[in-house]
Amino acid sequence: MAVLQEALQETLRRRGLRLLPFLVREVEDARSSLRRWAILRLGDLGPAARDAVPALKLAREEESVRSDADEALRRILPRLREPCLDFRCG
Repeated sequence: MAVLQEALQETLRRRGLRLLPFLVREVEDARSSLRRWAILRLGDLGPAARDAVPALKLAREEESVRSDADEALRRILPRLREPCLDFRCG
């Protein structure tokens, strides 16, 4: 899995936003490790990943990735002090 993640990270660095739809789909993957990885990568894209906000809001419902989704939302929407807890942001 580590080799795959490293390859995907390199691709993300090279292709950037073209991978946004792929990352959003992976946020809903059944494997929590892949879901977490996708959430973190969306956060790495920062404000350019604004289209991922709805998927990240939904991800917050799962306790195992909630803190990662919160951090990604903070990085995508840097003006927020608290992540979209009331679902009015985005």
